[in-house]
Amino acid sequence: MGRQDKIIPSVINFIRTLVPDKKLYMMPTTHYMDLFWYRADMFKQAGLNPPETWDDFFKDVEKLTDTGKNQFGYSMRGGTGSINQLTTVMYSYSGIPNYFDQNGKSIVNDPKNVEFLKKYAGLYKKNTPTSDITNGYKEMVAEFGSGATAIMQHNFGSYNDNVKALGEDKLAGVLLPKSPDGKQVVITQPNGYSIFKNTKHPEAAFKLLSFLASSEMQTYWNQNIGQMPTNQDSMNSDYVKNAKHLQEGSKILADSNTKVLDVPVYLSDYAGLVTQQLEPNFQKVLSGNMTPEEFLNSWAKSIEKSKQDYDKMMKK
Repeated sequence: MGRQDKIIPSVINFIRTLVPDKKLYMMPTTHYMDLFWYRADMFKQAGLNPPETWDDFFKDVEKLTDTGKNQFGYSMRGGTGSINQLTTVMYSYSGIPNYFDQNGKSIVNDPKNVEFLKKYAGLYKKNTPTSDITNGYKEMVAEFGSGATAIMQHNFGSYNDNVKALGEDKLAGVLLPKSPDGKQVVITQPNGYSIFKNTKHPEAAFKLLSFLASSEMQTYWNQNIGQMPTNQDSMNSDYVKNAKHLQEGSKILADSNTKVLDVPVYLSDYAGLVTQQLEPNFQKVLSGNMTPEEFLNSWAKSIEKSKQDYDKMMKK
């Protein structure tokens, strides 16, 4: 029960990338990917299908915008948490599978990422509410639930909040499209449990972790928080079978062609860089006070410096 070989391999491999020695220090029991939640009723009324390509997405956002009715095609997260979501859609569009190249140079400012950001930032105020520049999670969900917006980006975990606001008949989700050249790059964010090396009760701790990683417990936990299990037996549960977006997510992760982006959350100052530099600078892009090129160039420069410092520290 709860053995490692029952856990989705790609999730295990991702967790190994987060530490220098590539060992496994956490048993993942839940994980999530971003998708586009969309108003099924609005799409049906407009005669549209859910976006399968990035061209579809930008066209749908335009068609579903009716400023006269105060209806917008998209709800953009411009406040707290914006960079995690921006990173996910940007790399999904560009199809770039790595954050750094082999020489440690950040490729966040790759021309494909610049191309996407120009299109994406161009949606602000035209196809999104003006207030989106300061939107966090709660504000974004409130817009979507009220009918002010037709599409929002978030992970599986907002399913329960969206169903509560809309009902199952008006809510649907579609995984983020592949890049225009057919590459599938995703960001998966696992949570789980670890056992401390100096625990006084290793056997009891292992027994508890095994229970938490079991199919039965994973199904119960993830159903209540709206996320995806990591136990492959749990992926066959009625909960997952009745959630199309989880089935699609499972297929993508099982596909050997899918690449999981190696977001450098292991860098000691990564969180600070996101909140102190990138989030406020992204708002400058939306307000027109910084170009997409300037934003991505400064991002690349800062994250490269952070990685250089990290590499020097690890060599000591």
